[in-house]
Amino acid sequence: MSKSSSVSIHHIPANVVRIPSPIKIAWRPENVGRKFIGCGLYANGESKCDTFNWIDSYMKPELRHQHLFYEHEELKSSSVHLKTRVEDLQNTISEMNKLNKILQKTIEETKL
Repeated sequence: MSKSSSVSIHHIPANVVRIPSPIKIAWRPENVGRKFIGCGLYANGESKCDTFNWIDSYMKPELRHQHLFYEHEELKSSSVHLKTRVEDLQNTISEMNKLNKILQKTIEETKL
């Protein structure tokens, strides 16, 4: 895999060589963050075809960097929210386990 891109788990239909072409993200400064597809053989170093298409439209690098910054901040905020939600759910589970033990003890006592 080249230094200029990363592979997404999403795939589009096979290209002319009938190999799935993964969606990639460019990391070169002039196109950072842009999504593209290329020949499915490129990852193996076998590419001989010229299959290459940008998926998203061109955006000035400064605007793209700003857009990526805002997306990054949004992801950080979502991450904090999700961590808080996980903690809340773990606390709820803990409380339910305590109540379950009390209920089981009460059931055992009523059997006697």
